[in-house]
Amino acid sequence: MLHMRHSNQSGFTIVELMVTTFVMFIVVVVFGGIISASYRQAIAADALASMTRDMHVTMDAIEMDVLASVEIASTSRRGDMNMLDRYGYSAVSNPAPTLQTWKYFGGGGNRRALLLIQYATNLRRGAGSREVVYAATKRFNCSTERRLQPKYRQMVIYFMRDNTLYRRVIFDDIKSERYKALGVNASAICGTGDENNEFWRKIAVQSIPPQSSEFTGGATPGRSLYRDETIARNVSAFDVQYFKDDTPIANQYDAAHSSDHMFENANKVKIDITISPPVGGVSKISQSLTVRKGNEE
Repeated sequence: MLHMRHSNQSGFTIVELMVTTFVMFIVVVVFGGIISASYRQAIAADALASMTRDMHVTMDAIEMDVLASVEIASTSRRGDMNMLDRYGYSAVSNPAPTLQTWKYFGGGGNRRALLLIQYATNLRRGAGSREVVYAATKRFNCSTERRLQPKYRQMVIYFMRDNTLYRRVIFDDIKSERYKALGVNASAICGTGDENNEFWRKIAVQSIPPQSSEFTGGATPGRSLYRDETIARNVSAFDVQYFKDDTPIANQYDAAHSSDHMFENANKVKIDITISPPVGGVSKISQSLTVRKGNEE
């Protein structure tokens, strides 16, 4: 008896293939969208965290510098002060043709500059062992009466360039009339000869001409060896308002009323900063800080 063997053949119809392909397409699109959205959210969250961190660091840095200031200035050069800068506002890496004077107007609009006079220290901020630098005179003994000597001064400058907020330190000219009137020996600070030379090397090594005998003797300093510190990026506004107690300084941004002693009575500043996001999907953040200077000469 002959037996017939039947084989079941299975397969997909065209309709079934179309349905399966469509379902797979939907799955890919949905999950792809979820993954893409999650990625964008992660990027946005990271950008917001970075902006918030920059804002916190910026406000902390400015607050500490204002608290350490003896004066809020409108210029880096006037009769009793000669804090000229070989680099200036726009000369980033190459020295300007002439020494530059800083003004509080900065880049104008919402791109101001904050000029703070402080007592110079032998080390950068944050160093635990840093000390105030005293200029040497014949009136007192640097070994036993150092704190009676006049304090040497520096200027901390906050300014914007290319949507970045920087912090720069420049130093007073110890050969200026201010120090001569105090009886300061030209180019001398309290300390050993090595300490003296090392300090001048640090702050004047970028002056012109560099590596010459002039800067060792206290030549007019250029920009500090401590290069500009980047405080915050993507800054879209840096505005400064000046006060005497709670009263705004009159006509403070009116060029016709501006003077070298514009802020001689100012003891408080209000800082407004806006940081914009580097990516889409994140709102810009703004913050204000009002702080009073902590030192009196």
